[in-house]
Amino acid sequence: MQNHRVGSDSVSCPAVAAGWLGAKMGRYRIDPRHLYLTGVSMSGGGVVPYLHLHDRVPCVPEVFGFDEMGREILAHLPGEVVDVDESRLTTGQLRSLVEWTRRFHREVAGFRSDGPWRMPPIADATVTAHNDIPPYNVCFEGDELVGVFDWDLAGPSTPLLELAFIAWNCVPLWRDMGAEVAAARLHVIAETYGHYSALDILVAVPGRITRMLEWTPLAAATGDEGIARLLAAGNEPEQSRVALDALQQRIPAIVLAGNAAGWAGPTSSAG
Repeated sequence: MQNHRVGSDSVSCPAVAAGWLGAKMGRYRIDPRHLYLTGVSMSGGGVVPYLHLHDRVPCVPEVFGFDEMGREILAHLPGEVVDVDESRLTTGQLRSLVEWTRRFHREVAGFRSDGPWRMPPIADATVTAHNDIPPYNVCFEGDELVGVFDWDLAGPSTPLLELAFIAWNCVPLWRDMGAEVAAARLHVIAETYGHYSALDILVAVPGRITRMLEWTPLAAATGDEGIARLLAAGNEPEQSRVALDALQQRIPAIVLAGNAAGWAGPTSSAG
């Protein structure tokens, strides 16, 4: 499957993976100028902290309001979405994505809101996170990140949990690619963002993914139609649960590989 250009003329943006991703990407209808997002961000019109981020943070689409069908209208984003079924982010793309994440966290450091938030805020949140930064929600021109979209799960979290979700999706830790490769890509994330070690990020992944696995069926059962469609379209959350179990079996080998490559230990403030 080829990479898909975000903004191709008058076509529905195709799925970059079957099932879960197919339903997710199927929400977008694109023309050369605008991206139309079905549904309202932040679960029914709550505070949208990224509304003016395009003025301060690159790669964030400008929001123009809603059309007559109730679809949110966003500015066109250039670039291509990496097909996670066929490839993974290059080291340069991974670094560019984490550099953007660090800048985004810095820009929203002072933002506080009671929501409503689609995903329940965590206790002791320190930042408003995107909360959903896998390869299918970003686009690149070469190694340069040029777009970050699908902000409907944004809400209070921590930088470490944001990085843990990036690691799950962008190393990617849900796939066994060998301990040495996983350790090296975790190091890229930690080195690029700073403050947290690769070990901090790896150890945070099971808790972050468990939170997702517990939340999605509950959200679907309590009326979140978008999540219900996602679950109905594929094998989630069972597929991710199996992948998480497999990762937990691989963690000791990844740590050994990381230590052999010179990983630093956990930071005292990780959390």
